[in-house]
Amino acid sequence: MGTSMLEEMKKKSVKAVMPITILLIVVGVVLLAIFGSDFFTYVKGPVDFNTLTMDEIDNQFVKIDYKFSYGTFAEETTTRTKNGVKVSEGVTSRMNIVLIGGIDHYFEEENDGFRYMGICFEKKDFSKADKVDENVMDFFNTFEEWYFDSSITNEELLGTLKDHYEFTGQIVKMTDEMYDYYKDFFLDEGYTLEEIDEYCSPYYIKVGYMKHGEYGLVIFFTILGLILTVIGILVIVRAATGGFQKKLIKELNNRSAFELSRVESDFQSAVTLCNGYKIGREFLYTMGSSSSVHSLSEFLWAYIHQTTHKTYFITTGKSFAVNVCKDNKKSFMINVKNNAEATSVLETLQKACPGLILGYSDEAAKIYRTDIQQMIRYREEKRAEAGVSQEQTYEEMNNNV
Repeated sequence: MGTSMLEEMKKKSVKAVMPITILLIVVGVVLLAIFGSDFFTYVKGPVDFNTLTMDEIDNQFVKIDYKFSYGTFAEETTTRTKNGVKVSEGVTSRMNIVLIGGIDHYFEEENDGFRYMGICFEKKDFSKADKVDENVMDFFNTFEEWYFDSSITNEELLGTLKDHYEFTGQIVKMTDEMYDYYKDFFLDEGYTLEEIDEYCSPYYIKVGYMKHGEYGLVIFFTILGLILTVIGILVIVRAATGGFQKKLIKELNNRSAFELSRVESDFQSAVTLCNGYKIGREFLYTMGSSSSVHSLSEFLWAYIHQTTHKTYFITTGKSFAVNVCKDNKKSFMINVKNNAEATSVLETLQKACPGLILGYSDEAAKIYRTDIQQMIRYREEKRAEAGVSQEQTYEEMNNNV
C-alpha cells in the first residue's frame, strides 16, 4: 500500500505553507530585533534624569523635570514647495542644552562643575520650552544679584524657575551635523575644544522617542512582529500535525462511518491530474495548504478560466484554471500552469466523468444559474447513452494519463 491519503495531504500542506510561514517568521523576527529592545525599555519605564552622571547617560530612557535650558544650539526647518516654488517654511524641531543632573544639583555644596548635553523638542512642545526660556531669563537677571548679595538664597534664585514640565525620551548620540552646531555654540561661549570634550556630552534626549521611533510606533511594530512570528509558527505546526485536514476528516465522517475508508481506498489508486491534484475512480483530491475531496459523480460542467493581468493598461501575463461546477451549485478551481495543461485536465475529466458538459458559454452560465435541472438531465442522458461504467472510464483515463 502506498502513502496514506492523510499523510500525503499533510506533506503537501507543509510544503504549501512553508514560503509564507518563513516570510512571516523572518519579518516578525526582524521587527522584534529592531523594536523589541526599545519596547521592553519603554515598558520598564524611565529613570530619573536628575540621578544620572555624565558617565551614566548613554542609551538611557529618562524622565526629565524640564525647567532650565542653557540655550538653543540648532533648529530643524521644513520647507514645502509646489511646482518648485516655496509655499511654506517652518521650524519643526529644536535642540536645546540642559545640565546633566538638573540645575538644582549644581547649587549643592559638593559638585564637579557644569556638565551639558542636548534635548530635542518637536513643534508640539515649543510653547512649553518657550515658557521655560522666559523663566531662564528671570533666573539670569537674578543670578548676578544672588552672586554679589548673600541675602538672596539658593531657593529664591531657583524659585525664578517657576514653570517646569515633565518629558520622557531616549538618550541617543548626536549626528555629526548636530554635534557641529553643538560644538560651535560652546566655542562661541568661550569654551576651548578641550573643555568641550570634558564638559559637553555628545548625547541628547529625544523627547517622545525611543531609539528607533516614537513610542506608538515602537509598540505597534513590536506587537506586529510578535504576532507575525507566532502566526508563522502556529501555521507550520498546524500543517505538520495535520490540522488542515481536520475539517475534511470531519466532513467525511459525517457522511458515514465508512466514508473515510472508502475515500482512502480510492486514493491508493489515484493518479496525478496536475500539480496539487489527484484523480481516482470516484473522487478528485486537492492537496495544497488545505485539502478537499470532490465526488466525480457530482461534476456537471467544466471550462477553462483565463485571467489577463495588466499593469497600467499593459498586459503583463495570463493565468489559467479549470472551473468545475457541481450539481449542488458549488464550484471550485483547478489551478494549472498554462492553457495546454488546462486542456489536458479537461480531457481527463471528460473521460473520468461521462456526461460532463465542457466549455463556457453565456447560455450555459444562464442555465446553470436558473435551470440547473436541465443540465443534470442532459448529463444523465449522456451517461445512459454512453453505457460505460465508472470503472471502465477510470481504466481508460488511467491509461492515457
